[in-house]
Amino acid sequence: MNSELLHTVQGGPALIAWFDGSMPSFHDAEILELALERDKSRCRLKVHAFRMTPDANEKGFYITVRHVVITFQFENVVELELTDFNHQNAVDGLTLARQPNGNFLLTMDPCYGLFGKIEAGNLEISFEPGIPSGSVYTQCSA
Repeated sequence: MNSELLHTVQGGPALIAWFDGSMPSFHDAEILELALERDKSRCRLKVHAFRMTPDANEKGFYITVRHVVITFQFENVVELELTDFNHQNAVDGLTLARQPNGNFLLTMDPCYGLFGKIEAGNLEISFEPGIPSGSVYTQCSA
């Protein structure tokens, strides 16, 4: 994730502050929700992200910290490409870029389940700290 670009997005600086001034890799982040609204060509993407530590717990899982559910709210979507939805939808990473036309492009790199890209004219970010219910990461957190 491009933290310079994220500083220009509404809600981006607060997200960076949540992660103590840096961004997670979004490796193994899970797509929790994807909603499309015809009104204003909106798309809402909810992602469970965290920071993975090099330490393991007593069960042998890497300890994960700074869990958060991030909502990416896109408006004026002009391109949407989605593939391979399943029950977990873990991504290898997320990439945010600015297109030559000024649009935002979020790319979800494939790992296990949903991946693809969303291009839109506007983007806002909000987040809620915590591990979502039913997450496999309840056994991996500190």
